[in-house]
Amino acid sequence: MCRQCNITRQIKESRRITNELASIKQRLLNLRIDAGLLFDELDIMEDIKVQTMNEMSRTYDKVDYCKTVVRKVINDRL
Repeated sequence: MCRQCNITRQIKESRRITNELASIKQRLLNLRIDAGLLFDELDIMEDIKVQTMNEMSRTYDKVDYCKTVVRKVINDRL
């Protein structure tokens, strides 16, 4: 494979990965909202709801950080 073809393939793959991470972030956000609504409907105890929402927020933040790092590392290498 020629060098330019390899770089083009790597760029496409890096876009796919960052797009997938963005999609995961959006799904996590939607899931957090849906879970919050369900907890409200089921009258789940407030402390359990808060713990769960906080955990989902931390997960979102970790995926966001991962996306940032992946983008930075890939851009530095390409």
